[in-house]
Amino acid sequence: MNTKIILMTGSEGFVGSFLKKVLLKSKYKIFCLVRENKRIKNVKNVRYIKSDISKIIKAPNIKYDAILHCAAQSPVPNVKKNDYLNNNIEATKNIIKFAKKSNTKKIIFLSSISIYGKINSNIVNEKSKISQPDNYGKSKLICEKLLQNEKKNFFSLSIRLPGVIGEKSVRNWLTRVLYAVKHNKKIRVFNRKSLFNNTIHVEELCQFLLRAIRIKFTKHQSICLSTRNPINIEKIINLFINNFNFDTSNLSYISKKKKSFLINHSKAKKLFKYSPSSTKDSVLKFIKENK
Repeated sequence: MNTKIILMTGSEGFVGSFLKKVLLKSKYKIFCLVRENKRIKNVKNVRYIKSDISKIIKAPNIKYDAILHCAAQSPVPNVKKNDYLNNNIEATKNIIKFAKKSNTKKIIFLSSISIYGKINSNIVNEKSKISQPDNYGKSKLICEKLLQNEKKNFFSLSIRLPGVIGEKSVRNWLTRVLYAVKHNKKIRVFNRKSLFNNTIHVEELCQFLLRAIRIKFTKHQSICLSTRNPINIEKIINLFINNFNFDTSNLSYISKKKKSFLINHSKAKKLFKYSPSSTKDSVLKFIKENK
């Protein structure tokens, strides 16, 4: 049986670090593109290659079973518009060039639910209207379109991610709630009775990615992921409170309404047999591993 070979960006990020472990357990050989490799040592079946993907892709010119494009400029404070241009859009253009050069026929791209911008519908799916996304969401949307335009050269899958949770996760609402509850910080909560499923545990995401590598698809696909069995926001807050010594005087429920929505993942279920955990089980797992 031939060893499967993967080219990967973003291998040192939150999702990428976990994904590497999953791929290694499944006997894949991984080439990881990193900007700086002085502190990273190659191990069995993992080779780190110094390569600034916003400029050029430096990697062995072999046919990979898939390119997993996980690297991105995240929406953190003080990020400039050009950072999204270089680190997201230009990097994706270079990935595309390299895929054609190496005759690689599959790219899996981690996109974001942020592509939709201002969401006015109650349910979000792949056909939902896109309205005024911020620079981060816009850059992800452009990357999706760049991949879609190459359907004659390779097949691609753009995964529109919700908030990804797990041990030491970052930059999403549930992670911010966890931090506030653990450290007795003030929490302001909107839409306490609104249902929520805008998340996925990193373990389930990585298992989905593993399945996507193995499944043959014949065109560009964009899919949304989320948990199943939504629960309301107040119940989610109570799950955190019940597991930590939190001073509830720091909790405020705000009557002012903000737009809320649920994510429909039925397309992922149909095409890739996606079967996530419930929202409650995912949140409880997140709490347990971060206690």
